[in-house]
Amino acid sequence: MVKTLNKVAFALNESEYVAALTEMERKSSEAKDWILRNDVEHWANTQFPGEMYMCHFDSMYAQMYSNLAESFNAWIKPARGLPILQMVETIRRQIMEMGGRRRIEAANWETTLCPNIEKVFAMIMFNARQNSVIPSDGRLFEVVNGNKTYVTCSCHKWQLLKIPCEHACAAIAFTHKPLYDHVSPFYTTNTYRAAYATTVNPINNNDMPCININDIQVKPPITKRLPGRARKKRIPSRGEAEHIYICSRCKQEGHNRRTCRNPMLQQDI
Repeated sequence: MVKTLNKVAFALNESEYVAALTEMERKSSEAKDWILRNDVEHWANTQFPGEMYMCHFDSMYAQMYSNLAESFNAWIKPARGLPILQMVETIRRQIMEMGGRRRIEAANWETTLCPNIEKVFAMIMFNARQNSVIPSDGRLFEVVNGNKTYVTCSCHKWQLLKIPCEHACAAIAFTHKPLYDHVSPFYTTNTYRAAYATTVNPINNNDMPCININDIQVKPPITKRLPGRARKKRIPSRGEAEHIYICSRCKQEGHNRRTCRNPMLQQDI
C-alpha cells in the first residue's frame, strides 16, 4: 500500500499518476478516496501547480527533505552552546569563511555549469545519442528510444530537473541549437559566483564593552514542567512514513529480535 502511495506522489506525468490511482483503487477504494480528499496538489508531482526541483540527480523523483535545515543545524552546533553574542559572532565567522572559500573555488571554474551539474548534463547528452528524432516542425518533435516514443518531452523529467532530458537533448541537437541555453540559469557558474559575490565583512570588536563574565550572575528562567515524559525524538514531517520494525524471530511488528519475548515461529520441515 505504501509503495502504491509513493507511485501516486512521485509520478512523473499524468498517465503514471492515473495508473497509480487505478492500482490503489484495486487494493482499496477507501485509500483512493483518502488520497483525493487530502489535497494532492500539495504533495503529488503531477498535481503540484508551482515549480518543483529534484533533490537528487540520481533519483527519478522530486522528494521532500529537511536536509538543508538539518545540515545547517549540525554545522552551527559548536556555536549553539555559547552566549548569544559569541554565538552570533561564531556563526558570522563560519559564514564568512565558507563564502570566501567558495568564492575562490568558483573563480577557478572554467565550465558553463557548476562542476557537479556539468557531469550530470554530460551523462544526459551521452545518453541522448541513443535517441532518434522525427521532426514535425521547428518546435515539435517525436523522439524514439527503442520501443518507447516521447512526444514533446512527455517524460516530465525536464520540468523537474530543470535540465533538458535525453529526449529533449536529442531534439535540440537535431536543430543545431546550443544545449546550454535550455538549462536553468540557477545551475550556471555565473549564478553560483553571483550568490557568493557579496562579502561578509569582519566586525571590529575594539569598541565593544569590556564585561567581566565572572561578575554576571545568570539565573535560570522560571519554567513550569509540562506533564508527562519529555519528548526526545524529533517531530516527523507531514506525510513522512514511520519505519515499522518486524522481528526476524516471530515475524511480529513493533520490536526486534533482541527484545522479542514471543514464542518462536514454527517452521515447516
